[in-house]
Amino acid sequence: MKVTKVCQCRECALGMTFCPQCGRDVCNRLIAKRLSRKHEKPTHCVDCLRKPALTIEYDHPVLGKTRCVPWVGEIDADCYPVDDLGELYRPGIRICGHNDCVSLQHIVLVKENAPLVMGGLEEQPTEKV
Repeated sequence: MKVTKVCQCRECALGMTFCPQCGRDVCNRLIAKRLSRKHEKPTHCVDCLRKPALTIEYDHPVLGKTRCVPWVGEIDADCYPVDDLGELYRPGIRICGHNDCVSLQHIVLVKENAPLVMGGLEEQPTEKV
C-alpha cells in the first residue's frame, strides 16, 4: 500500500490510499480491518462497495407507507430517468417526490395540449359589442 497523505480520522498514523475504482481516499486502518475480516474488495471506498437499492420503503406524509422503485441508469440534469437515446423514460409528475422513481403508481401523466382552464371553467369565446 502506498501512503498518500495523513488520515482524516486523525486517530491513526497509517495514512490514506486511493480507491482503485474511483480514486477517492480510503483510510489504511479501514483497509487493514477489512483484510483481517477477509473482505472481497478491501481497498475500495464505501460508495464503490455499495449496491444500488432495488426498492425504497418509507412512510410518506400524504401517501402513507409506500414503496418507490428507483431508476438504475442514466438521468438528466433534473434527475429524471432517460433511456439510451436520451429521451425521458416514463415521463410525468412523481407524486412521491422522487424524480428517479419509475413505479407506475407514483407517476401522473401530464397532457401536453390540455385546454386552458380559468376559475374551474374552460375559456369561452366572447363577442364584443
